[in-house]
Amino acid sequence: MKKFITGLVTTGLLLSSVTPSFAEAASEKNNRLIVGEQKQQEISQGTLLKKVEPFVKVTEQGTLELEGVPTNFYETYNLDQLQAHFDNLNQLALRGNITINKDLSIQDNSIQLNAVYGKWTYHWWGYDRKFTNAQANDYVNYLLSAAAGGAIVTGAGAWFPPVAAIEGTSSGYWALLATRVNANNKGYGVLVEVSWLAVFDVTPL
Repeated sequence: MKKFITGLVTTGLLLSSVTPSFAEAASEKNNRLIVGEQKQQEISQGTLLKKVEPFVKVTEQGTLELEGVPTNFYETYNLDQLQAHFDNLNQLALRGNITINKDLSIQDNSIQLNAVYGKWTYHWWGYDRKFTNAQANDYVNYLLSAAAGGAIVTGAGAWFPPVAAIEGTSSGYWALLATRVNANNKGYGVLVEVSWLAVFDVTPL
């Protein structure tokens, strides 16, 4: 999680609390995909995670909850979508599929620890996944299919993680993500990270 937070601290992101529209981030170096509206103020995604994390608690039942959050945070930071993410994680935790640790790290009990490719990894803030070179190329093709109107399938083993904000996104969003995955795949694959806001970060492996 430190890498994701650190990598995003320097990048201004636009956030929308109602209807998302998508554009390319100003920082070409960091290859960001952003969600927001032109009229919204720019906020550092790293700063956002640091602001929200103190209110994320692990219950005695081993589930996640938001505690003591200022009322204005819910609209400003789309915490209803984060709560939806928690609801999904909590169901998995109660079934024993994952273990949510006190330090907010999450262990997937359904896969071996070294199975780092081919499945989305759980985090309190969202998901990440490593793609091999071949998988990254297949991912680009799938994204272009989605951009052309193909069906979006979410889930731990699907091309997209189960982030609520992903549903209903524009075709341009997927085309831009395909461009970023292709640009960052140097023959060794990519790491794709996505927050509860459906903000993607793509870095080369």
